[in-house]
Amino acid sequence: MTNTIRLTLIGALVLIITGVGFYLGTGMASMTALIPAFLGIPLLLCGLMAKSPGAVKIAMHVAALIVLLGALGSSRVFMKWADLSMAARSAQLITLVVCVWLLVAYIKSFIKARRAN
Repeated sequence: MTNTIRLTLIGALVLIITGVGFYLGTGMASMTALIPAFLGIPLLLCGLMAKSPGAVKIAMHVAALIVLLGALGSSRVFMKWADLSMAARSAQLITLVVCVWLLVAYIKSFIKARRAN
């Protein structure tokens, strides 16, 4: 298993735990607390799909799209900082950091693969 696939699985689990944890931790008051988990589940599926040699390329590109959308969506935390609760800020910041971290890893991996060809 390549390092990028491993990072994908770790990032997916962090997002799922973040979403479920904040949802339960805030008394299940808002379904929006589950947004990190909604990003993490398809990301986990991409990571599992990438274990198949024929599906690595498409799975990692789909995963990159998911984390790009997650990073763009969670970056709104800075525009709405004053309106958000501490829990919402924390969940969005964790989501943003994980998504940017994965996106950087994917870009490096894509560049490395392109140079290898």
